[in-house]
Amino acid sequence: IPVSAQAVSEVWVTSDTLQVFFRQGESDLDSVFRDNGTSLKEFSERFHTLMARPRSKVRSVLIVSGASPEGHEMLNRKLSDSRAKAVYDYLLSHKLLDPSEIEVESRGVDWKGLAVQMEQSDKEYKDAVLECLNRSEDKVASLMALNDGAVWKDIYDTYFPDLRGTMV
Repeated sequence: IPVSAQAVSEVWVTSDTLQVFFRQGESDLDSVFRDNGTSLKEFSERFHTLMARPRSKVRSVLIVSGASPEGHEMLNRKLSDSRAKAVYDYLLSHKLLDPSEIEVESRGVDWKGLAVQMEQSDKEYKDAVLECLNRSEDKVASLMALNDGAVWKDIYDTYFPDLRGTMV
């Protein structure tokens, strides 16, 4: 049986990223915090421009949400879930997507995000932090014990704010 391939013209595969941030302990999508409003507006404009092309189609959208490690684990799980829902609701209310096109990954504490930040870091404590993150026991206690708490304070100030966010 002969097999033929149909020519496909003008096929674009593109991806885009939106990252928004939340205040510590909060899940309200604050447009003035860390320039979230500008990020949301620019993403919406890029998305509408892309979807205005003939035959444009959304294949998938993944919302990944997390929280920083301080605080109780159950609270961080709820924060992560609420942050994902806030972005999900924004996408739906601005008619950017259909609910069937969206997947959500709520991480609770974003240990993966912290590990990525550490891997990209040039901090002298990088290897010690990565070792703590790879342990199965209490990561928070291990991190707090490094250099008598100095490492925890530095990663709290430097890296935790970026973990309090949601990426689309």
